[in-house]
Amino acid sequence: MRVNMEGKPVPEIGPMEALRATPELVTVVEALDPEREGGRRGYRICWRYDVRNEWLLRAERVQEVVETEGGCEYVTWETFGGWIGSVVRLAVGGKLKERFADWGRDLKDFCEARDGEDGGQGASEE
Repeated sequence: MRVNMEGKPVPEIGPMEALRATPELVTVVEALDPEREGGRRGYRICWRYDVRNEWLLRAERVQEVVETEGGCEYVTWETFGGWIGSVVRLAVGGKLKERFADWGRDLKDFCEARDGEDGGQGASEE
């Protein structure tokens, strides 16, 4: 995964290779089970920082898109652990919150643009 911690617009960041690469491993891709999730329906994807020395730093990101009346809700969080987890949180926690807000906004814009392209029928299989 490539990380844009400065939040620059795509035209300003240059080639994707210029962004910092982080080793991430997808650990969960699933539909939410309404029986297990208190009636919630939707999807979840999780990934974690993929490093050998997790005693030093562990990080996991969870993202959910949950159906609501008349739309959906996007929920995300990241957890840090390990010896320097709290240091990372103090050093870049504010920027992470900003970038997560960017991610959510961009995901919303992307989905709404796609919804407009197909007349609100959702993605079709080709």
